[in-house]
Amino acid sequence: MITNKSTLDSLSNSEFDILLANTRRPIIWNSESLKIAKKISFKSVQLNFNKQDSHPKLLEILNKQGFETPNLEELSIRNNCNKERTKKILSILEKNNEVVRINETLIFSMKNLSILKEDLNKFFLLNEILLMKDFKEITGTTRKYAVPLLEYFDKIKFTFRVDEGRKLIR
Repeated sequence: MITNKSTLDSLSNSEFDILLANTRRPIIWNSESLKIAKKISFKSVQLNFNKQDSHPKLLEILNKQGFETPNLEELSIRNNCNKERTKKILSILEKNNEVVRINETLIFSMKNLSILKEDLNKFFLLNEILLMKDFKEITGTTRKYAVPLLEYFDKIKFTFRVDEGRKLIR
């Protein structure tokens, strides 16, 4: 178990990526991972993030933010790590389907999106069309975040756009 932060900092970006990619499953032993393990003198590798550098903390921040996500710089500050490390952690969270990147600046937790889908399903039980004002009220967010979220739901074929707003794909 790697607990020494200086050991992690000594790894190159690609070495760190290999280790981070394997935090949720046993490491895949290939020539690259064997070189890394030899370099840091471990036969099995498991990352043990400290609280300030953990991806659970980053995920918690995104869960609490709801639908007004902070930008990368704000996320880095709140997570007490640099932008590069935050990008890497977000990339891993995205690969693990724990977050969804709507665009370069908007990243939402899958937990929040699942709750929103449930809320939208409830809305469509009573209504045929979802207007922008309805969506903003459901999400408690502004148009800045609502438009990309609505476009995301169209893209994943959950809703589709009509002149007045959105309809649920049944």
